[in-house]
Amino acid sequence: MRLLSSQHKGIFYASLSGMLYGFLAYFGMMIITEGHSSVFNMLFWRFFVTTLAFLVILIPAQEVIYDKRQILYAFGGAFFYGACAALYFVASEYIGTGLAMVIFFTYPTIVALLNWFFHRYKITLFYYISFILTAVGIFLLSDRSQMTFDFYGIFLAFLAGISYSFYMLITKKQAQNLNPILSSFVISIGNAILFLGLSLFNHSFFIPTTSLIWINIFGVSIIATVFPLFLLLMSLKYINSTKASIVSVLEPVVTVIIGVLLLHESLSWIQIIGIVVILAGTLSIQFDKNVDSPKRVQD
Repeated sequence: MRLLSSQHKGIFYASLSGMLYGFLAYFGMMIITEGHSSVFNMLFWRFFVTTLAFLVILIPAQEVIYDKRQILYAFGGAFFYGACAALYFVASEYIGTGLAMVIFFTYPTIVALLNWFFHRYKITLFYYISFILTAVGIFLLSDRSQMTFDFYGIFLAFLAGISYSFYMLITKKQAQNLNPILSSFVISIGNAILFLGLSLFNHSFFIPTTSLIWINIFGVSIIATVFPLFLLLMSLKYINSTKASIVSVLEPVVTVIIGVLLLHESLSWIQIIGIVVILAGTLSIQFDKNVDSPKRVQD
């Protein structure tokens, strides 16, 4: 029973993480469009505020990383997380958010294949069912009217999915031995430095001056980064990276709902069916009876 409760706990954390990540597109695109910000400048402010938030929590704890291997994992995770963030937003500018989302969310399949290749982790029937259902659901959910078939954009979106897949595998390694808050801090400060350099390099760095943009910066930093980043790392203490990646596919569902509620976008019957299919795909993984607690699964 204790193992079962751990499974449910991990799935709950991953689900909540995915839902909070659903706010990322709204806040991020508001900063880019309303604030006339570049992708790199938006991402710098996102991770700068995130770094400060985690630092406030860490200072009283006075916790540091002593293990060189854990430092390597932490900065490896920071690199792949940052690469994913940049590639996804840049790809969206080329092919639209709809197609970028469809291609990016192939990452659960990539995670499963990487786990099978590197760790010989078994892919059960329930994973196949979940992969198919979530892929179909995301396609139905996406706005195909905004899709532009640009091969460079498609390539960038696919690279974003690959980057996030490696991030999932690396953070699973970290999750068993490193405080999630400390790990999240390293990811945040690494990306803040990276995107500061990139925004300075392409001369797009500036300090926002309007309250509206700062509200969105705090939204993308706290709601769409601090909480989901921490919750995902918590989930990986209880479930494997393949299962966590499938459950986190709830993100586009929340993105569409936010668009309807805050941007007054329309919701078609096809998209409603897509939401139902995605929910069915994420729920189906709970029928997998394989125990994948930290002691039994090494991925």
